[in-house]
Amino acid sequence: MAKQQVTVALSADAGDEIFAGYNRYDYLMKYGKRLNQFPSLLRKGTAGLMNVIPANKIPILKNKYNFHNRYEKLKGLLKDPSPKNMMLNLSRQFDENEINSLMKSKTSLLETAYLSNELSEKYFSPLAYMMAIDYQTYLVDDIMQKVDRASMTVSLEGREPFLDHRVIEWAAQLPNHFKYYKGSKKHIIKEIVHQYIPKN
Repeated sequence: MAKQQVTVALSADAGDEIFAGYNRYDYLMKYGKRLNQFPSLLRKGTAGLMNVIPANKIPILKNKYNFHNRYEKLKGLLKDPSPKNMMLNLSRQFDENEINSLMKSKTSLLETAYLSNELSEKYFSPLAYMMAIDYQTYLVDDIMQKVDRASMTVSLEGREPFLDHRVIEWAAQLPNHFKYYKGSKKHIIKEIVHQYIPKN
């Protein structure tokens, strides 16, 4: 439909990765701090109990959509609620044990951006870390691939203002509350929009 009118179109890719737009950032901000406040012994004890009681043995909940997957993710987070582990748990589909159970021989993990220590300590926070990883992995390997293929299939050129290095560098130095504020994702973007379009 766009191609019928124009040959170049603006897109908003990277907006979620640099201004905290994904639900996983919600989970990090809402539950990450709480999980870390629980005593380690209590967390690990609960995870141990979950090892004994598999997800498919829990009445009612076992029939809920994706419950088994969420149960396993929660178990992993209880064992280690660090930002890196939280990011891994919220992003991956299979953990190391599940992958090895699917393969004939034992697999070895490759070093990925998830293990990166590049983020400046001056700007480090669990949220900044998670967005930086998404920016280097999910955005490049998933989102941009799909947008580029879909647009170029019809010879429509996409332009990505949020990928301008000046926007990226500026956004990376903003305090978290400009991006995620009281449950509002992409907060500063919404506030800018409301200068032109009323909230109602």
